[in-house]
Amino acid sequence: MRKRAFTLIELLVVVAIIGILATVVVVNLGNSQKKARDARRLSDVNQIAKAVDLYVLDYGEPAKTANPSSYSNAYGDAQNGSWDASYAGPADVNGGPFMRFLSGNWDTNANSNNTVYLSRVPVDPINTVLVEPDHICNETGQGYHYCYYYYGFFGGWTQDQIDGACGQANAKGCYKIIYYLEKDQAATRNDVRRIY
Repeated sequence: MRKRAFTLIELLVVVAIIGILATVVVVNLGNSQKKARDARRLSDVNQIAKAVDLYVLDYGEPAKTANPSSYSNAYGDAQNGSWDASYAGPADVNGGPFMRFLSGNWDTNANSNNTVYLSRVPVDPINTVLVEPDHICNETGQGYHYCYYYYGFFGGWTQDQIDGACGQANAKGCYKIIYYLEKDQAATRNDVRRIY
């Protein structure tokens, strides 16, 4: 009696099926990681927005971003305004200067009580940007990061400019947090805007 073995065609069909299944699993795993990072971004931005809201309860308005030339002291009263970003430069080690007024270790202009609203301000899970904030926050396709800007009565802003930035008439001011999602195979710009 002769034993029947698998033919070459049967073996090739099995290998092809295993290859197709492996490809599907790898593709879905990559999409799951993107979805997980996007979920973290949404959670981070929500957490930051709540912390800024608590800051507003104490100080009456969000911290003012300063002139880009003074990025290392990114908050103050007499500046024209600028973006603050979670860029991955050397100053961003361990959370760096991004929105440090929330972590209680910033200058007296922004958080005179040194209140801790967030022990560590979250940054984007990828956080790939290597240039200073003003160069990246107004542009798309600059990598994954978070940006913060406050629009209010400082630096010569008029009521019309504030209303235009905030999207509401007679606004006292507003802040914007920009973040990028990975859905649709490209960085999609989104923002949270709160009006005061």
